[in-house]
Amino acid sequence: MKAFKLPAAVLFISCVFLIGYLIGKYQFNQPSREIVIAYEDENNSDIKIIKQTIKDTEKQHVIDNFFMIWMQKKPLEDTESVGEGKPDFYIMLNSPKQSVRLVNAQIWFTEDGAIIGEEVGGSEKQLNYFSIPKENANYIKAHINNKEKLR
Repeated sequence: MKAFKLPAAVLFISCVFLIGYLIGKYQFNQPSREIVIAYEDENNSDIKIIKQTIKDTEKQHVIDNFFMIWMQKKPLEDTESVGEGKPDFYIMLNSPKQSVRLVNAQIWFTEDGAIIGEEVGGSEKQLNYFSIPKENANYIKAHINNKEKLR
């Protein structure tokens, strides 16, 4: 009888650990933050083509650096000529677990860095404008796959 109890106990404990591992892997493999990079279709400006999605389960450091860049952006004072023409890219910072879009923005790369137009009230027409320095703009460019699309 003792010979049966030991293998049964080992099998039971192994099953408990295996089930816990599989549940943890499934539950924590879903990203909590993601960056979606898109651009406008050349024929129809209402269509946004998603070029890339960066998830925190794959590249946590990139997500963290994007959030740090967003926190350090400076408001633009002269915004009259900003936002004319198509933006180079659209950047969306999402929380898939909560099904929430945290940031919806447009970005124009310039010689001095980049200009970010952050949407206000869910409207692409209403934007608050910010600037980021060249180093931060270069970091964003380095993590966008479609480099030939950059101006």
